[in-house]
Parts: sequence; C-alpha cells; structure tokens
Amino acid sequence: MNLNEMRLELTVHAHEQYTERVIPATFEEIRDACREQLAAGDYRRDGEFIKIYDAWWIFTIREGKVVLITCYGNSHFDVPRALAWTRRHDDRITLDNFQINEGQLII
Repeated sequence: MNLNEMRLELTVHAHEQYTERVIPATFEEIRDACREQLAAGDYRRDGEFIKIYDAWWIFTIREGKVVLITCYGNSHFDVPRALAWTRRHDDRITLDNFQINEGQLII
C-alpha cells in the first residue's frame, strides 16, 4: 500500500516540535495540511523520515495509518543524510534556528 492511500495522524509531541522548530500553528492546521499533501503524493520519504508540509518528520505506520511522531523542522539540508553522517563521524547537529523570518536559510 502506498503512503498516499493511508490516513495520516499527528502526535501531540510532533505538533509541539513543529510549532517550536517551524512556525506556530494549530494541531488541526498542521494535521489537515499534512493529510492533503500526503493524499496528493506531495511528500518525500527516506526510510523512517518523511518530508511533508515543508518539514522533516519521523513517522511510523500503525494500524494502517501514517503517524507523524516528531518533527525535525524545515531545513536546507537533507535531514536523514545529515543524521547518518553525524552517526558515522560521531558528531551532532543542531535542529534549532534553520530559517529566519525573511525566509533566508541559515545554518
């Protein structure tokens, strides 16, 4: 079954992480926007990661649903590849402050 054929659910933790790392939004706004994009096939999947609604998330499939567990935020880099690199090099990345208000990307 394709992900776009599944219903999407958002955890409270994922909502909190999104509002801290991306922009403030209601639970329903985020959930509904993610549902629309998933159904339209407008997402990128890399293993347990999915980029949807301009943010990287960790997800799982539970009871036939895509469940967004936590949000890594929006960034200019590929989060799954960056995390793999940090593991290989015994390093770490910071997930805060990827974007400033003017829309300019920063590291």
